[in-house]
Amino acid sequence: MIRITRRFFLYLYGVTMLATLFSCRGGEDKKRGEGLMASESRKNIGIGADGKSIVFLARYGTSEQNMRKVMEMMGGVENFIGPRDIVLLKPNAQWWNQGTTNTDAMRTFIEMVLEMPGFQGELIIAENH
Repeated sequence: MIRITRRFFLYLYGVTMLATLFSCRGGEDKKRGEGLMASESRKNIGIGADGKSIVFLARYGTSEQNMRKVMEMMGGVENFIGPRDIVLLKPNAQWWNQGTTNTDAMRTFIEMVLEMPGFQGELIIAENH
């Protein structure tokens, strides 16, 4: 049996994740050999031309209304999710009775993705509860 340290395992995990990130193909329009960062179809959502962060805020509506409003302010869910993308959602439900991601807002986001014309990707909800 081979024994490895936690530090070495985390190192291997990090290297694997970076390799996966840079080998991903996000769209059909990319030429062979281009990495994720080279895609012209991707937008830098949340960062202005001056390099400062842009914060989107919707208040005073229901969770569903606020989610739809924020997505509208960001240019629509189609602006940053492609028709064949794999979308991973991680609700923050780690601790009992300590608050969590609003499930109504999450459901609305899922519905918005599934309502995208021609969406053929995947939606994955992952939690380590």
